[in-house]
Amino acid sequence: MKNNSLALKQSLDQNKEFQHLLYRRGYIVTTNKNISLEGFPFYGHWESIQINSKYMLYLHEDQSAYISKLSDNQSIVLIGHAYNPFSGEIDENEIISHAYKEYSKSKKDFFDYISELTGIHVILVFDDSEIIAVQDCTAMEACYYGECNGNHYFLSHAGILGDIDSPTENRFIHKLINSYCYNHWGTKYLPGDLSVYNELSRLGPNVYVSLLAGRFSLHRFYPYKQHPECDQNDQAALEEIAGLIKKSVDLCAEKWKRPAISLSGGLDSRTTYAASSGNFDKFYYYSFYCKAQEKDDAEAAHAICEAFDVNHTIYPITENNEDISDFDLFKSIVAHNGAYTHIPGDHEIRKYHFLSTLDDFDTELKSWASEIGRAYWEKRYGFSLPETLTPLDFSIFQTRFIGAPLLLKKSKRAYKEYLKKTDLLMPPFNYEHTDFFYWEYRFGSNGTSVTMEQQIFNFDVTMPMNNRKLMDMFLWFPHDFRKEDGVNNATILINEPGFINIHNDVHNGYFAGRRIKAEGMYYKFMKRIHFERIGKQK
Repeated sequence: MKNNSLALKQSLDQNKEFQHLLYRRGYIVTTNKNISLEGFPFYGHWESIQINSKYMLYLHEDQSAYISKLSDNQSIVLIGHAYNPFSGEIDENEIISHAYKEYSKSKKDFFDYISELTGIHVILVFDDSEIIAVQDCTAMEACYYGECNGNHYFLSHAGILGDIDSPTENRFIHKLINSYCYNHWGTKYLPGDLSVYNELSRLGPNVYVSLLAGRFSLHRFYPYKQHPECDQNDQAALEEIAGLIKKSVDLCAEKWKRPAISLSGGLDSRTTYAASSGNFDKFYYYSFYCKAQEKDDAEAAHAICEAFDVNHTIYPITENNEDISDFDLFKSIVAHNGAYTHIPGDHEIRKYHFLSTLDDFDTELKSWASEIGRAYWEKRYGFSLPETLTPLDFSIFQTRFIGAPLLLKKSKRAYKEYLKKTDLLMPPFNYEHTDFFYWEYRFGSNGTSVTMEQQIFNFDVTMPMNNRKLMDMFLWFPHDFRKEDGVNNATILINEPGFINIHNDVHNGYFAGRRIKAEGMYYKFMKRIHFERIGKQK
């Protein structure tokens, strides 16, 4: 990281127009009051705000923060944005006041309230001797926490710590992210709650971190009881889900001046589009592509919009790196923002570069999160998975550790420790373990990395289905009904009956192809040689 920082600093010192992209929309909450915001890596694009006598908030100019101080020892901070489809609240100052009112009753009331919130955010509560930090439903607003050289930190990007302090590198993670298997045979995210530095841990969905008496500890707050079990014909529950999705989308139209919805023609995209019915004139609809499959998706989205007489823009993005004069520098910034753990492919970098300057709207509505309720992981593999996943499952879902037994061993250990810390060694109550793998790791780690990269965009990103209580309701329905996309399809027709005549659903290549088959074969092979059961117990 240090060598990379020096090289990037030299480039950015000579290219001032890119300096604001480094750790864009980032934040730091810390006891360290001696951080200079001039020069690398902040370049004067950050500000400092005193939270109380001990803690400072450092904030990028494109990030938002809301602070309510009750006294020097009691305050609440929300970084990012939030809105509540249950109550209709869209003002973050009102939301944090409401949240602290619930916190003053009990932590249970507090977590019940913030589970109603949609958006991308992290919330910190300072309450006398204790500090707690908790993220949005899928942890899309990243949060790393830890202690380094006597200072406490809560940060949006792990890499910031290496640029402002002197943490120690995690040698296992260094070997992992530089291994062939990590970079070619897996999804680029780190096991457990590890980061590139020994001093920092990654927070995740459905848990909160407490700092009390100088010690950090993790606690699970969701789920805390069994969920209701609905029949697939439970129209009232389906209408409630559809109503909440629509309410979130409606609030976006009210909250932002120039909101846009990105469309692919796929199921999640159609779910959001249907929820915007009645407000078609308030959104800007668009798609983009830089390769053949994406062009098919964009054209399918265009056909949907045409069927409803709604304007839709398609942005073609160059397929050649050479067409972007500053491609290498831009790619270096994206890589540095992610601490070199999740470097996107060149076609993604070209998209990010294009979107980092696009000014046709101020906020993009992404259709992420509902995959959690679609039994997505079992659908991906095409065969039943164990009712109880093991650290081996979590490890080989992440990376195909071919020829790297020591990395696999350490990955298993990291998952075992984190699953134990977060009370997830067994499926919670009547929830499915695979749903929580997808929610808390595929989204909460990999998805967080992608969202962190996309903070470089020239506009804000929100996710109207990123709501804990909403996602919980998806899980009330039978496994097979969710796997066949029954919940999404029902909500689409409830919110926009005109979809009954639309039959151009895009084929999802995510569930097909040689690579997916190879992953399934590898999974079965690894389970067998480790003497673990593959499918559900009869």
